[in-house]
Amino acid sequence: MKPVSEPLPLYWGLLPSIATLIGMWVLGEALLAVMIYHAGIFGCLLWKKFSLDEGGRGLNLPLFAGLGSICLLTWPMIHLLWPLMVLPGVELGELLMKWRISGGTVWVFVIYSVTIHPVLEESFWRGMMPDHWGSDVLFAGFHLIVLAFLVQIIWLPAVFSVLAAASFIWRQAVRKTGGLAVPILTHALADLGVILAVRGLLAG
Repeated sequence: MKPVSEPLPLYWGLLPSIATLIGMWVLGEALLAVMIYHAGIFGCLLWKKFSLDEGGRGLNLPLFAGLGSICLLTWPMIHLLWPLMVLPGVELGELLMKWRISGGTVWVFVIYSVTIHPVLEESFWRGMMPDHWGSDVLFAGFHLIVLAFLVQIIWLPAVFSVLAAASFIWRQAVRKTGGLAVPILTHALADLGVILAVRGLLAG
């Protein structure tokens, strides 16, 4: 069961790609890309009169435990594979400085990434977008726009496949539970895993 009776048209899944292209490729500002993307989601929430109460519905503890354990694998997997994937000359520390994620901004970014960001993304992708494989493709695809700055092209199909599979699994979780609680919480764990992996890589 979808949280909204009338999903957004599939082409709305291009919103994050457009925001990322403008923010990162045109303006060179990663945080601005996130702001544009999330502002677009917020606009959709208002348009569809989407209740954020959906985020508290459908909590299935066994499902959460299983998917959460898988999502936390982002931590060791990124930590192990990053040296093989990264483009020559890309330094995470320098990149974060360029993206203005340093000093006190780091903690703001971390807290936002594991709280507000998963709620907004899951409300958009699994709450308002169609329950269709095309949504999985668009979800995975927009991430590649960011990753094209960071990883060798040979790794992009594998990353795309993992992200599309994650989107598919989160869609099935919504079908099973009728709510967004499991996708939101496990998405937050996946993001936490990424953050911990980056922290470990920076620590060297």
